[in-house]
Amino acid sequence: CIRDRPYTDDLGRKQKRRNIDAALGSYRRALAIGVGPVEKRRIQARIATILEEKSQWPQAAAAWNALLVGAGFKERPKLRQLPGEEAARARTWLIGRGRASLRAGQRPQARGDLKEAAAWKGDDASTAGVLMLLAEERFQVGGAGPFDEGVAYLRDAVKAGGAPAQRKLAEAFERAGQLEKAAREWRAFVQAYPEDDYAATAQHRGAQALYGAGRYDDAIAAWNRFLAAHPTHDLWKQVRASIVTAAFAKGQAAKNAEDPRGAIDAWRAFAQKHEDDPRAPQALFATATTQREVGDHDAALKTLGGIAGRYGRTNFGPVARFLGAVILEDDLGRLDDAIEAYEELIKTYGNTGEANQARNRIERLKRKHLEIRMDRVLALGQTPVLRVETRNIEKLGVRVYRLGLEEYFERKGTLRGVENLQLEI
Repeated sequence: CIRDRPYTDDLGRKQKRRNIDAALGSYRRALAIGVGPVEKRRIQARIATILEEKSQWPQAAAAWNALLVGAGFKERPKLRQLPGEEAARARTWLIGRGRASLRAGQRPQARGDLKEAAAWKGDDASTAGVLMLLAEERFQVGGAGPFDEGVAYLRDAVKAGGAPAQRKLAEAFERAGQLEKAAREWRAFVQAYPEDDYAATAQHRGAQALYGAGRYDDAIAAWNRFLAAHPTHDLWKQVRASIVTAAFAKGQAAKNAEDPRGAIDAWRAFAQKHEDDPRAPQALFATATTQREVGDHDAALKTLGGIAGRYGRTNFGPVARFLGAVILEDDLGRLDDAIEAYEELIKTYGNTGEANQARNRIERLKRKHLEIRMDRVLALGQTPVLRVETRNIEKLGVRVYRLGLEEYFERKGTLRGVENLQLEI
């Protein structure tokens, strides 16, 4: 057996730690001294197992191979041609060599050994283990075809071995990014093995898969079922946090899907239900910017006012006030109201970047401004339309002159720059 080495744990209790190196040395000395054939095979098998525990996969494969060669199998044995007891023994060694070869990167050798072992009917647990190893080999190959083969192996393993194979099946879909299928397999795990030690974690991972697939409402429902079923589980706090995160992510997902109304509803629902969460003002600000995008300026101003009131001491306080003032100025043209809003921002948040931007905007809004332009260059015969914009100018006289291109050409010798002539007048 593997030797134990005594030690004292953090609480001062005497414990024993497995000393596999000492055990390996003892087994090798026993072989050197010489033992009977039955004992020799047992010791060789223990050495191979220890080498696997140490992750020394090439050496472990060689140790299992030595058992087969020692029993006269220079080639891979045909188990169905052997007597029952001999076939069972050789199958154990084949499984060991296949497992170690697989981990050592020798896939062809591993696949051949494992397929031969799978073809001979052993007990359900060992058969399930072989099928799971065959699935692992297929997944290492990569590609859609081998992946489907690996899944088929795991489904057969579920029939033979239950929970471990079902877990590997769900994890395989997770790794492949097929998250809705992963969620279904985790749900199947919980339904089939509710008393398994991993059932609660499987329920959580199923909800995580739903979240990753963008099914936020389903994920939240699954996590709420977890909270009700496992109130003392170590994952309880993490699951509660995940529910809040999913509720927040739902808004951005709707926005990405070009569903602004859905995004607004999701963010508002998040802020109402989780008003003390640090992301609540962020959700409301995203609501306001989206309301502005869809042209609902009054609703955006109301939302921004709510942020400034409820979350005025956060970083979103000055940001919300500044955007509100910008909407008044740029979108609604309510310049006097915009100036008042900028001044209130400066008064409340004078040392912020938003306050500096507000000062610049007030200075621009209060100085005189005149702009005369045409929206486009006109062809001959089209009626010209001038756009005149003024600010802080009480009276303005405008005279429009019709330009004769022939006369212009005679004077300038070119028509180049004629489109800019109104700036020269």
